[in-house]
Amino acid sequence: MEKLISLHKHWLNADAVKEVVATEIGGDHGLPEGLAEFAELHSSFARLSVLYGLIYVVIEGYKELKCTNPKVDE
Repeated sequence: MEKLISLHKHWLNADAVKEVVATEIGGDHGLPEGLAEFAELHSSFARLSVLYGLIYVVIEGYKELKCTNPKVDE
């Protein structure tokens, strides 16, 4: 049961990061426009990398625990 709870914790973390992924940082950084756009793109990529990593952990944990759910496993 502890492993399932840990897996759920990772899922909750992934869900929280998912909400942040779509958020624009924005604001006045005092940077030139091109550099600010590049920084925003880089930040967005980093957030997506974290999200995908967490989802991978959840999927692999799901498989390792041999969890089943007819709606998911179809």
